[in-house]
Amino acid sequence: MPFLLKRRWAFTTYFLDVPMTLLAPTTLVDMKLRVQTTVTFAMPPRMMEDAVHNMGTVGAQQTTAQLGVNRISALAQLPHPNLSMTIFYAGLRTRESYALAASVAVKPDIAEAQTTTVVPAYGQCKTGLTPPPTGNDKCGPQNQGANCSGNQCCSVEGTCGTTSDYCADPGNCLLGYGRCDSDTTPAGPSTVNVARPLKGPVPYTGDIDDCIQDNVVALSFDDGPSIYTSSILDILKAYGYHATFFISGNNNGRGAIDTTLPYPDLIRRMIAEGHQVASHTWSHYSLSNITHDLRISQMVKNDMAFNNIIGMWPTYMRPPYSDCTKESGCCDDMLALGYHRIYFDLDTEDYLHPLPSQIQRSKNIVVKALADKAATDYLSIQHDIVEQSVTNLSAYYFNVIKARGWRGVAVGECLGDTDTSNWYRSFNNLKSGRRVPN
Repeated sequence: MPFLLKRRWAFTTYFLDVPMTLLAPTTLVDMKLRVQTTVTFAMPPRMMEDAVHNMGTVGAQQTTAQLGVNRISALAQLPHPNLSMTIFYAGLRTRESYALAASVAVKPDIAEAQTTTVVPAYGQCKTGLTPPPTGNDKCGPQNQGANCSGNQCCSVEGTCGTTSDYCADPGNCLLGYGRCDSDTTPAGPSTVNVARPLKGPVPYTGDIDDCIQDNVVALSFDDGPSIYTSSILDILKAYGYHATFFISGNNNGRGAIDTTLPYPDLIRRMIAEGHQVASHTWSHYSLSNITHDLRISQMVKNDMAFNNIIGMWPTYMRPPYSDCTKESGCCDDMLALGYHRIYFDLDTEDYLHPLPSQIQRSKNIVVKALADKAATDYLSIQHDIVEQSVTNLSAYYFNVIKARGWRGVAVGECLGDTDTSNWYRSFNNLKSGRRVPN
């Protein structure tokens, strides 16, 4: 099939009804929280779906979960100067930090799309009130632009602190009003001024969401590595399949990939076992809704972290929330950095079905897709931060692929880019390939 280059936009107001289950190490606690608010998003439909997946199963350093309902209204009224659409934090805030002990399963059901105003369940809010007093414990645009002191971070509620509730981003930390985790820069040489020749046969100028090889499924996993990544590597090895891992460098309080164990070893294992590693940015920001300088920083920091781990960095990337538009300058920035923009045409929706009782819905999706006689290939997406996707869906999915006589391959292979040296750059091979156009 030819490469499909496409992007659709929509203006949609969503009503969110969010049930949440907290899975503690030894207990099961069910909580029901209803977020009664309307939020208007100007984004591609795929970006909305990906924003919802960030409310999916993730680890939590806390044994309680916070939806941050107040952040929805606060951010809607007080846009952050670095983010023209800060409302996307509303989805991000429900995803807490990764942890090794507990996990939070948040299953959002988009009950209905509507354009009417919903009165909050707790009464009619007053307007025109005097802002709270400012000080070292208060920060952000809702507090007259006050900054945090003493290396503290500013939470989206406008308070200063040093834990992941304040510092983890995206979603918890307000840029520009104190320190954020994403401000960390990996050690070693920067790649920001490195020449980026365009390598290999795959286009750099359009969005790619379809393979050109037949009888394959390009397997891809977003948002890792996580505590489940080792397991999916074991499963892939058992089937003889390869995958592409779109990796975020330092987000949601889990620590940087190049300095936090066991992430460096997991990434080196991916390379050793023939998988492809690719960039999912440093801290999972919406690339169309941040500045040019922050976009470049988000990519370069991830480059540097990869270089610290494997001595090279990727030429493939997937934009968080599938959001990288030409109008924002994102497409031109990714071209200048020599990145292929990769999307997908088979969404397993594992992030929407993170519980054992729900994952069958994702199984049904892949069965239906592989049963389509007209289909010749797929470029699919899963998330190795979702436990049920790794431990339950994957082997089932791989059996369905095998039963059709197809293979599971990395994205580069499905796109006909079989020379794996095209998948990466390094300081040692900067003179090969086509020059990036001015």
